[in-house]
Amino acid sequence: PSISVDESIQKAKAEIARNRFSEARAILKQSINANPKELKLYLEYYPLTVKTNDWSQAVQTLETIFELDPAKESEYYVGYGDAYYKLRKMDKAQMIYDKALGFGKDKDVIHRKLIDVAKQQKSESLLEKEYAEYLKLKPTDGEMQFEFANLLYKLKRNKEALAHYRLASDNRPYDSYTHERLAYILLYEKDYAGSIDAYRKAIAANPRDSRLIAALKYAREQQKLAAKAAAPAVPATPTKK
Repeated sequence: PSISVDESIQKAKAEIARNRFSEARAILKQSINANPKELKLYLEYYPLTVKTNDWSQAVQTLETIFELDPAKESEYYVGYGDAYYKLRKMDKAQMIYDKALGFGKDKDVIHRKLIDVAKQQKSESLLEKEYAEYLKLKPTDGEMQFEFANLLYKLKRNKEALAHYRLASDNRPYDSYTHERLAYILLYEKDYAGSIDAYRKAIAANPRDSRLIAALKYAREQQKLAAKAAAPAVPATPTKK
């Protein structure tokens, strides 16, 4: 005998609780075939497609949900983008994430996902834009500040990179490599005092790294040489005739 929609959902939930996802999907699929316009069946079915990494089915299920209730887009559109991302359809994922921004929810999460899309597309222009947008919302994310700084350095925009390396350093006080990168760029820019300070922080975070100790010594030597070169020449003492 046929069972009701609610009974199907309860049976599926019982199977999910036992991690029997195939059985749960079969129950819901059978009920969907019998009730193709019943929204709550698709709302139960969609999470199962995610659990089982069936991204093509996730796309189809979400499209049916949006057709049955367009208001659900604001709730599920990021997941729609995620499904296309998993399917490696980056242009489509980007378009969906861009639309999802318009719903005004979880903008930082969406910009973070767009960063991943830009990396996959190897689009430096999109990557720069999305780092900037994300960091407006999450300026204390040291990891993303560091990644943005690396991109700007790669683009030979050292002054801008330095600003973000500093922010990364401030927000990753125990990450030796972040301080080391900042120290290296400051040394290149001939900010010897800043470089020495950053190398000290790098060593404090990783005191056993002999490279850092050697780099600090070199920065100090460069500071001394620069000071010596900048010192005014002392006139020779005139000799008496």
